[in-house]
Amino acid sequence: MAQEPDPNYPTFPSLYTHILTLRAPLLPPGRSTSPSLTAAISALSLHPTLEVALHILNADLPSAHFLVRHMQSPPAYEGMYLHGILHRIEGDYDNARAWYGNVEASEVFGFVW
Repeated sequence: MAQEPDPNYPTFPSLYTHILTLRAPLLPPGRSTSPSLTAAISALSLHPTLEVALHILNADLPSAHFLVRHMQSPPAYEGMYLHGILHRIEGDYDNARAWYGNVEASEVFGFVW
């Protein structure tokens, strides 16, 4: 059964605009910035890469990690790059470096790096 969109954030633009107002943590977060947004993000039925990015912006690392585990090989370069970002946020620099190494020849990495 699909989740109903959160009436406060029924669309990607409305949720994205709100999530950008949240303070970024200075250390790896112990919990998501706004736990109520987890269901709202999932209810939007976005491409998994966009959903991961929103979970990362909300500091909901378990939800982001759950999704990127399914994007571990080409052509899922965007998910693989986000996996590296996720490990960097967690402070796991060696694992982040490995994920960045896996995508360094991709168009995505060239574009953002």
